[in-house]
Amino acid sequence: MRKVSVPRCSTGESVCPLLFPLDEEEKRHCRVCILGEDGTILADTKGPPLSGSLPLPQNRQLWADPKGFHEIKSEFGNTQLVAHALAPGFETYTTGWHSVIIYT
Repeated sequence: MRKVSVPRCSTGESVCPLLFPLDEEEKRHCRVCILGEDGTILADTKGPPLSGSLPLPQNRQLWADPKGFHEIKSEFGNTQLVAHALAPGFETYTTGWHSVIIYT
């Protein structure tokens, strides 16, 4: 991954969260999904989901916190970094959806 310097204000705090696009090398290693509580794929950068789920071996452990990351061994034995965040929903409506980034 490339290192990026975050702009700082006079107090030393970061000015604001910034979004940086991934370069082509990083894109090859990343998969970004929106999943339902049960792991159902709602959106996926690997293409439109027809149906199915993303079998993360530790879904319950991942979903225990509203956001975080874990290193997970895939079914093929390689290590993946999985970052996630629970969608906040809208007003009083909650979706239970999770934004997930998988980096291999």
